[in-house]
Amino acid sequence: MKKKYKLILWDLDNTLFDFDAAEEKALQYAMEKHGLPYDPLCSLEEFRVVNDRRWKGLEMKQYSKDEVLIGRFEELFSQSDMDFAALNQDYLNCLAEHKSLYPGAEEVVKELAQRGYSQSIVTNGAKEVQDQCFYRSAIAPFIKALVISEEVGTAKPDPYIFAIACERSGWMEKASTLMIGDSLSSDIAGGQAYGIDTCYFNRSGKAKDTTADFEIRALSDILDIL
Repeated sequence: MKKKYKLILWDLDNTLFDFDAAEEKALQYAMEKHGLPYDPLCSLEEFRVVNDRRWKGLEMKQYSKDEVLIGRFEELFSQSDMDFAALNQDYLNCLAEHKSLYPGAEEVVKELAQRGYSQSIVTNGAKEVQDQCFYRSAIAPFIKALVISEEVGTAKPDPYIFAIACERSGWMEKASTLMIGDSLSSDIAGGQAYGIDTCYFNRSGKAKDTTADFEIRALSDILDIL
């Protein structure tokens, strides 16, 4: 028997939106604009190692948002004499311009809306990027609330950001709320800490240890669960 949910909380990057493709374009653009050589074989990989570690630090409250966004470039290009804030801004501008929905995301969100589900987004991304890509997207009319960590002052996996999302969505019953996301450390761990069911979006298909209530490999799989 399927469990009855009312509110669906979505992660944004690499769940509904293709962050990886936009990230590559944005990094190359920003580096080349600031006179840094972009190596297709290693630049993106090196950036992701530093970037992922910084975002994990934000989740653990070890870094501020600026220490993530600007600090990642300071760490990566420590020998360069440049304006790291400007480098980061050019990266963010390009990221917002190129980030787009995954194929099928619009159809899934629209179908769930037609079935009567309320849907909101909970994201740790930079506000100026998330605002721009979300509000120009086709899913915006179907989303009740967009909750961005930078705006509310707390980030996943802190349970408080999930409480804010539920309150802004007008639905506080945890038993009928489901969180869907691609990060075990922020989406799944955070949802569980708040006391709601979780669904792990395992895009890679690789086996991973997870205590999520559900696991999907494609966004359309959620339609068989809900």
